[in-house]
Amino acid sequence: MTIIACFESTCPTCNRRILAGTEVSWTKGQKATHVVCPQATVEEQDDSLEARLSQYLETCYETKLALHDQASYCERRADNSRDYITSREEYRKSHFAAAQACAYRDVISQLERLLGR
Repeated sequence: MTIIACFESTCPTCNRRILAGTEVSWTKGQKATHVVCPQATVEEQDDSLEARLSQYLETCYETKLALHDQASYCERRADNSRDYITSREEYRKSHFAAAQACAYRDVISQLERLLGR
């Protein structure tokens, strides 16, 4: 049903403001939406893309830090268990930890290339 908005709100479809006095599409129990959502301007699209890219790069950087911590942990675990290798099982665990650390380092280097850092 189309009604006139009494209050300002945000359209859940396009995340843009709905001004009081504008025609909106409304159904009981749901939020009001624009009858026809306005097109985003080129500047808004650029800002949106830049914000998403910035968020993506920040996530990549945080992932890189977490992987670095995990790689360091695996390296320490491999080094410590090498000192106490008395069985084939302990050797296998040490070797596995070293391989994990190497894999983490590979992913970190790829993220660093992506981030340009």
